[in-house]
Amino acid sequence: MYDFDSALLLLEPGKAMHPAPVHAPNHDAQPVSVSHNLAYTLSEPNVLLLDVAELRLDEDEYLPAEEILRADNILRERLGWPGRLDSVAQPWVMPDEPAVHTVTMRFTIASEIDLAGAEFAIEDAELARFSLNGKALVTRLTGYFTDKSIKTVALPVLHKGINTLTATVPFSRRSNLEWCYLLGDFGVKLSGRDAVACPRPRTLAFGDCVPQGLPFYGANITYHLPFSCEAGDLKVHIPHYRGALLRLTLDGKQSTPIVYSPYDLVFRGVDSGRHKLDITLYGNRHNSFGALHNADPTVTWIGPDCWRSTGDRWCYEYRLRPLGVLSTPVVTLLR
Repeated sequence: MYDFDSALLLLEPGKAMHPAPVHAPNHDAQPVSVSHNLAYTLSEPNVLLLDVAELRLDEDEYLPAEEILRADNILRERLGWPGRLDSVAQPWVMPDEPAVHTVTMRFTIASEIDLAGAEFAIEDAELARFSLNGKALVTRLTGYFTDKSIKTVALPVLHKGINTLTATVPFSRRSNLEWCYLLGDFGVKLSGRDAVACPRPRTLAFGDCVPQGLPFYGANITYHLPFSCEAGDLKVHIPHYRGALLRLTLDGKQSTPIVYSPYDLVFRGVDSGRHKLDITLYGNRHNSFGALHNADPTVTWIGPDCWRSTGDRWCYEYRLRPLGVLSTPVVTLLR
């Protein structure tokens, strides 16, 4: 039996039996050599989480850099408004009122490269004003990131070194200051709480992709696995992965998804020669949107307070989950 299997057993009186015979290995099964470091394709741009900023209410002085949800509550307390916690009323049940305040979020973005073609993702982007390195930007919306409310804005080239990006947004009791995101073709070096944009790795090893330049990425990853084999049936065994599911494509022929153990798939009647196996891992959004600063490993209730933990249940360092195909697939030719 495998994980997720179920069975109904009927036990009846019986007698002792001899031990079951040990099956000899199948000598007709031939291992196929595969690489463990591969070219890959991302289904979306990579992500640099922007969850810490200096915040300014109206024309006041900037507050010291703080995680945005915590800073949001600091501003609400200053204005005598309720904090955004489990017990707060949701915006849609509150009376509509004009926003008489603004909040400016000032992000510091470190980069090891000149970065062209990047986008900034923020909720209600159409209501915001932006500047990059002191120069006001013309807002050009390009799409959205994950949620249609999180729109993307085209950015000029970010230069190598330190960049300063500001977003000024209306602020009322109904407002929601949320994390923002830098999107583009880059990698991310993460050390504790410090994240730096860097060149995106051109190959990806089997194993957790978080330390391989993709710490905040949550969409799909396709590994491109070339190999050679003789004719026969090809069995692919992928016992270790973290993601929603896997889908395999052999020479353009797409498989059914792999979801349940034993995580095997057999391609029948494979010809002799060179082949290309594409392994698509379907991701999840935890490392982009999850409660990444909650340091309590026993938490079971996921609500607004989970993102706003305090005391020893809070840390500024990121609590990320593994993502990817975590071990080299076992490929076997059955003859």
